[in-house]
Amino acid sequence: MPKLRFLFLMLFGVLAVVIFTTNFSAADEVCVESSIDCTRECKSVDSKGEGSNCDWVCDTRSYCGGSASEENRGGGGGSGNECRSDSDCPNSGSAVYDSTGRFCGNCNPDCDNGNCQSCGCGSGGGYDYENQYNYESEYSYQYQYQYQTPSVDIKADGLDSRTIDYGRSVNLSWSSSNVNTCNASGDWGGNKGTSGSQSTGSLTGPRSYSYSLTCPGQGGSASDSVGVNVNAPQPPSLSSVNLTEPNYCRFGPGGTVSWSYSDPQSSGQNGYRVQVINQSTGSTVQDSCPSGSGCSGGSSTSYSIPLGTLSFNTRYYSRVMVWNSLGLASPWVNMSSCSGQGCSGTNWLTPPHAYPRPSFTYSPASPVAKIPVQFTDATTYSDGGTGTSWNWDFSDSPTSTLKNPTHAFNNGGTYLVTLTATDNDGHTCTNGRSITVSSTKPFPKWKEILPF
Repeated sequence: MPKLRFLFLMLFGVLAVVIFTTNFSAADEVCVESSIDCTRECKSVDSKGEGSNCDWVCDTRSYCGGSASEENRGGGGGSGNECRSDSDCPNSGSAVYDSTGRFCGNCNPDCDNGNCQSCGCGSGGGYDYENQYNYESEYSYQYQYQYQTPSVDIKADGLDSRTIDYGRSVNLSWSSSNVNTCNASGDWGGNKGTSGSQSTGSLTGPRSYSYSLTCPGQGGSASDSVGVNVNAPQPPSLSSVNLTEPNYCRFGPGGTVSWSYSDPQSSGQNGYRVQVINQSTGSTVQDSCPSGSGCSGGSSTSYSIPLGTLSFNTRYYSRVMVWNSLGLASPWVNMSSCSGQGCSGTNWLTPPHAYPRPSFTYSPASPVAKIPVQFTDATTYSDGGTGTSWNWDFSDSPTSTLKNPTHAFNNGGTYLVTLTATDNDGHTCTNGRSITVSSTKPFPKWKEILPF
C-alpha cells in the first residue's frame, strides 16, 4: 500500500509539472524575432505576482503570438489583425517607402472596428501598398498594389477656354500624371506625349474648335478638353483718302486718288472701287468699277482719274471702297484731304480754263554765234487773252522779259531756251526747247554772173 501511494504521488507530481509547463507556455507567448526585438505587454497580474493576459508587440518585421500560420497585423490575443487603438497596429510610426525608394512619411494606420487597416504611401508615390507578413517556416512578404488615378489638364494660351479673331492661332499646352501616353481627338489627332505644347495654326472658322486628350494609365484613364471660339472675319478698313490735283500746265482736269488700307485679319487688299462725284449735282461722273462686284486693282492704293472725264470750273469730291482677299468689302470712305491749287479740304475745284501752253519760234533756223536771233512768242492762251508776262532764259546771259526778244549767243553750242508765260487769270506755265548755235559764219555761196 505504501508503494502504491508512492507511485501515485510520483505520477501526480509528473502530471503537475506537465500541466504547469503547459499553462506557462499558453500564458507566455513566444515572439519569433527577425532583426528587431518584440516587447511583452500584460494587462493583469496573477496570484503569484506574474503577468497574465499578456501580448507580444513587435514591429512590422517580427511575428508575435498566435499559431505559425496566423497573419500578423498587430499585437493582441494571438490574432495579428486585431487591435484596440491605432498604436496596436504593427506598422504604426515606422517609415514607409514606395517602390522607387522614395520616403513617403511615417505610418499612421487606422484601427477600424478592432482591425488594423492598410498603411501605404498615399497620393504621389506612384501607388499605394500594404505589407502583410505571414509566418510559416520563415517570413514571407505579400504586396498589394493600388495605382493612383491618372489626370490630364489641357489649356489654350494658358486658359481653360479661348476666343480669338479670325485667322489667328493659339498655343495648346498640356500636362498629365500617372499615365503612359495621350491620344488627341476633336479638331486635332494623333498620339501626344504626356506633356507638351503645340500651335493650332491659323484658325479660319468662324466656329468653335474643340481639342481633347485621353490619357490611359495603370490606374485607369483621364480625359480633358479645351474650346477655342473663332470670331467671324471683319471687313477691311481704309483711311487718309487724298486727292492730288494734276499739273494743269500739262494736263486738263483730273487727279490721283490715294488711300491707306488695313485689315484686322491681315488679309491683303484684292480690289477697289473709286468714284468721283459732282459736288453740286451729286451725280457720279467717274466710277472705276460700275458693276460693284469683281472689282480689279489688286493691292494698289491709288487711282488716276482718266483725262477728259472732268470739266473745267467744277467742284468734285471722291470716295473709295476696297475688298480684302476673303471677299469682304469695306464701307465707302470719302476723301479727307486734298493737294493742289483748287483744294478745299474734302473737295476740289478745277480751274476755269486750261492753263497757258508756252511755245515760241526763232529765226534764223541755223543761228550763228555773235549774230542776233529773233524769238517770237507762240503761246496758246485759253482765257481769250494774249498773255500778260513773259520770262525768257537763253542759258546764256542776259535774260529777257519781252514778248518777242532778240538774243545773240556768245559762243557756238547747244542751248536750252525756256519761256515762262502767264495768262490774264495769273496761271503761269513754262516750256523750253534746245537750239544749236554754230560758232562761225558759213562760207558764202558763189554764183556766176554773166558779163553785161
